[in-house]
Amino acid sequence: MWVDTPERTMAPSAPTATLHCGPLTAKVVRVERSRLRLELAGRLDIDTVRQLDRRLFLPRRVDIDLDLSELDYIDEAGIDFLLILARKKGRRAEAVACSPVAERALELGGLGSLIHH
Repeated sequence: MWVDTPERTMAPSAPTATLHCGPLTAKVVRVERSRLRLELAGRLDIDTVRQLDRRLFLPRRVDIDLDLSELDYIDEAGIDFLLILARKKGRRAEAVACSPVAERALELGGLGSLIHH
C-alpha cells in the first residue's frame, strides 16, 4: 500500500511508503511507473534485513535507485540483501547516493558496480 507523506522530496504527487524496522527506516518512493527509489537510513544488519525482507514488496520488473546516503552501519547480511535485490530477474538496481560506510561496504562486498558515480 502506498502512503502519501509530507516528507517526500519528489513531485507533489509521488506516492511513498515508509517501513520502520527497528534501527532501520526504509522509504519507497515511486519516481516513475517502472522506477522506484529505495531510501535506507540507519542500520542494515541481520536483524533489520529479516524485518525488511518480510515487509518490503517490490514489483518484479522495476528499476530501483538505492539511496544509501543515510546508512550508518551495514553488515554481511545487509550486503547480501542488496545483492539479492540487484539480481532479481527483470530488475536493475543502482546506488545513486551512498554514505562513506555504505560505499566501503559495497566495494568490499564486490558490489562496487552498483554505485553510480
